[in-house]
Amino acid sequence: MKLNGKLGALFLALVLCSANPVQAQIKIGGGNKIKNPVKTDKGNVAVTKYDKAMKAGQKAEEAGNLKEAYKSYNEALEEKYGDYSAKSSAGRVEKALKDDYLVKMRAANEGGDCETMVNLADESLALFEVWSDATYYKGLNEKCKENAATNAAYEKNKLSDADCQKLKADAEAEFVAQNYSKALELLDKGYATKCITSAGSDSDYRGMQIACQNMVQAEEAKYKREKVEDEGITGDVHQSNIKKIVFSTSKISKESPNSSSFKNSFTTADNIYGRVFLDQSLDNAANDIGRISQATDYSYRITVSGHNYPEFIDNQYVIQMKGEIYESWTTFELGLNPASSDVKSYRSLDYYSLFWKHIYYLPEGSFDVKIELVFDVPEDREHKFGAEQILAEGSFNINVKNSDKPALGKKLCDPLPNGGGLNSSTHTAQMIKLTTGKWPGQTPKKAIVTSDAWNVHKDYLGNILDRTFTGVIVVKHEKEDMYQVLDVSFIQKYQGGGKYGALQFEAVSGGDFIAKELVK
Repeated sequence: MKLNGKLGALFLALVLCSANPVQAQIKIGGGNKIKNPVKTDKGNVAVTKYDKAMKAGQKAEEAGNLKEAYKSYNEALEEKYGDYSAKSSAGRVEKALKDDYLVKMRAANEGGDCETMVNLADESLALFEVWSDATYYKGLNEKCKENAATNAAYEKNKLSDADCQKLKADAEAEFVAQNYSKALELLDKGYATKCITSAGSDSDYRGMQIACQNMVQAEEAKYKREKVEDEGITGDVHQSNIKKIVFSTSKISKESPNSSSFKNSFTTADNIYGRVFLDQSLDNAANDIGRISQATDYSYRITVSGHNYPEFIDNQYVIQMKGEIYESWTTFELGLNPASSDVKSYRSLDYYSLFWKHIYYLPEGSFDVKIELVFDVPEDREHKFGAEQILAEGSFNINVKNSDKPALGKKLCDPLPNGGGLNSSTHTAQMIKLTTGKWPGQTPKKAIVTSDAWNVHKDYLGNILDRTFTGVIVVKHEKEDMYQVLDVSFIQKYQGGGKYGALQFEAVSGGDFIAKELVK
């Protein structure tokens, strides 16, 4: 049987493949050249451009030539668009290259080698085409030159170690002597010459510099601040009670206060309202002495005769008034024990911190209570102003009855929070067990889980680390017979295989005190 040329060649190839597959060769077109044959233990295998590029990339990467590796991997990706191996290899090398470029560009910038920084940016942009970090550093060229000039000036004026130590000692001595201007001059010179740096060992000097700046500013501002326009004296009752705090069982109107309603004797069953009458606004009290003050300079202080409170009960509370109250008001309200319908109309500082926390825990009997509005004036070098100014004060007597306390506590204290989805007798029992004995003198009495679900924490790869929930623990201060609500969190470490370890205590933060009648 005769076959034409092409069919004969095809027939021969098929015969050869059937007889000895490993000797078969892939031919290009109708010629006789083998396409990049590679010897293996099984014979010759064709190598594509993709194969060559990937092999070249791997070889360059192993040799540490990441730029060539990056180019080769991208050539492979061009041959097989979207190929996982080529794409991941190119991405891996790209990240390593960019990390290296970033380190070098950052170092060049910090070292004032601006030309190198720009060259590195250009080189990386030529390689990656678009890269925001390289564009950013390229844009820092002028700033880099300015910093380089500044660094050169630093080096020129650099102090010897001995001179540097003397400068620091002199600055400290001037600061202790309250010569703030001289101390600030020395500290500024220390930073300008790099004698003092941002290193942790020099951190105290930064704090000293800020303190000197504040004191110099305050010194320069003494007796120079202009007063702002405030409300002034609002009427005859105001005029008769300047710098006083007055009290009543009903609200005291700002526009038309009725002095006949003022009282200085109450029981714990009475509603108690107060009003402060000043001669000028809080801001102008500071302007009078040239003090550049803040709202936090002002606080209420309560004193109860014949009774000493535990150290953890502070008798002074920052007002933190803002806006027009601070700047222009000359009279404002205090809601010490307002009616239930008015409780939320007043800041909790008034009724909770000033009144409930101090009155509820008093034993039965009669007590004199004094409330002062205090301007905490920092002492200056010449001690002209004193440590504080009393801007207004008032006093009253209160007859404390234990039978009034349950209603008082329910009115002025926030109730305990409701339990969340995770709240259960198992969890609360564990919370009590884990916190018993943790705080000396305090006994856990009640626990509530407020979380609805576990909060699962994972690392950046998505691996589970642990899970937590939050809640509250009510502790009893045994010596003082006082109850406090503490915010707490608990944790379970992940053990793997979907299992978690035992519940552990994680953290606590301080909380408010609460009437014992609300702890059920």
